[in-house]
Amino acid sequence: MMQAYTNLVENATPVSGDEFSRAEQASACGHRNETTQFLAAAGVRAARRSACKHSITRYPDAPIRQKGFTLIEMMIVISIIMILTSIAVPIYNLHVLHAREAVLKEDLYSMRSSIDQYTQDKNKAPQSLEDLTSSGYLRAIPKDPFTDSSQTWEPVTDDSIMVLGQNDTGIVDVHSGSKLVGSDGTPYNTW
Repeated sequence: MMQAYTNLVENATPVSGDEFSRAEQASACGHRNETTQFLAAAGVRAARRSACKHSITRYPDAPIRQKGFTLIEMMIVISIIMILTSIAVPIYNLHVLHAREAVLKEDLYSMRSSIDQYTQDKNKAPQSLEDLTSSGYLRAIPKDPFTDSSQTWEPVTDDSIMVLGQNDTGIVDVHSGSKLVGSDGTPYNTW
């Protein structure tokens, strides 16, 4: 292999200092191989042909293009991201609202079922929501998903008798303590 380099150098024409420095730039730009380095060191015109394309051009005074993104490219990408975000955020918030409403409906259903079971088993209505937890009908009073508290439930008391043989009146229903309006247009405290 070294013999081929020697033959190439013997048959090549010498280069000027400007061409030699461009060959050195080509080897310094990251396109190093044995041929380029050997020819650049020997100062031959063949080094110019195998050198890096962006540092040795037909026009030696042409500026080297910097790599990176232009301002317009960055603005386009940021605009696309903002458009996608403006579409996704309201949809996400709507799904969170529907999830909270589903939790509220489930909590109301379980508390109302516990009130009915308590009333049937004990022949009296519970006097407070804590009666349901102390008797084992609920493990704990759930948190209202809109007020984030278990103390804001609004129990509804009534003097009506729900079960034959009932001797005490008390809580017959429970509602949310939230004053917000649901996605169906009705306030949560009426559910």
